[in-house]
This record gives sequence, C-alpha cells and structure tokens, in this order.
Amino acid sequence: GFYSYEADDVALIGNKYTDNIYYGIDPHDHSHRLIIANNEVSGTKQRHGIIGSRDVSHSYIFGNSSHDNKLAGIMLDRDCNNNVLIQNSSYNNGSDGISIYESHHNLIAANRVYSNQHHGIRFRNSLDVTMRDNVILQNVRYGVYGHLSDLTASYDPNSDHEPRDLKLDPYE
Repeated sequence: GFYSYEADDVALIGNKYTDNIYYGIDPHDHSHRLIIANNEVSGTKQRHGIIGSRDVSHSYIFGNSSHDNKLAGIMLDRDCNNNVLIQNSSYNNGSDGISIYESHHNLIAANRVYSNQHHGIRFRNSLDVTMRDNVILQNVRYGVYGHLSDLTASYDPNSDHEPRDLKLDPYE
C-alpha cells in the first residue's frame, strides 16, 4: 500500500488499496499534517487497513472505507496526537473497527463502525479521546472499550501486546 517516514503535508485522496500484505495505508514515525481522505482500504492480509504509528500527529483521516482487513480497520498507535477521524466506515475487520493506543487528544466523530470481530472503538492508555455522533453496532465484543495496560509486563498470552522495552520504544 502506502508507507511514509518523517513525511509532512502529504495528501492521500480517493485511492483504492486492496489485498496488500502488511498494511494498506501506513504513515509512520514523525509524519505530520497529513490528509487521508476518501480512500477505500480492504483485504489487508497481516495487519491493519489504515495505521498511523509513532507520532503521526495533527492529521485528518476522513471519508475512508476500511473493511475486511486482518486486524483493525483504522489504528492510531504510540504517540499519535491531535488527529481528527471523521465520517469513516470501518467494518468486517478481524479485530477492532477503530483502535487508539497510547495516543492523546484525538477526535473520533460521525464514523460508522460495525460488524468487527473485536470492539467497535477501542482505546488503551490514551487521554482526552473525544467520541461523538458515531454509529457503533453489531461488533462481536464491546461497542466502545477503554482500558489501561502495563506495557512492560512479561509475556502474557491473554494480553493484547508483547512486552515493550521502554528504553528502545519509550512511552509515559
């Protein structure tokens, strides 16, 4: 699909990402002020449809359809702050519709999140996540699931993550 590293001011608009191996759309480390709009992402084989990871911040993700992916439809992971996710559809994914991990000050509004195999919207170790006017229905687990998790814990087969070395991958 799409991958970026330390990219600023990139716009991905009106594209179709189908049957990619690892991710459909993957802006990564320190990418800022992105617009990801009106794309269709489906059939990602190993991971998420749309993911921002490690300080993908001050960005807009709107009007996308993310469906039938191996894990989450849309994910913000590790210090992805001050983003707006609005009017997306995320459905039939193998995990959550929308996942927010260790990311703060994000707005999730007017999305349609349904028929996902885990939760509709899930947030972990995240502050100031605003959710409004979303349609969340028929997900296998909770509609909205927020929780804390010890990221340094030893391997636990019931955990949703592997232990993290906070020296190599810091998080407070």
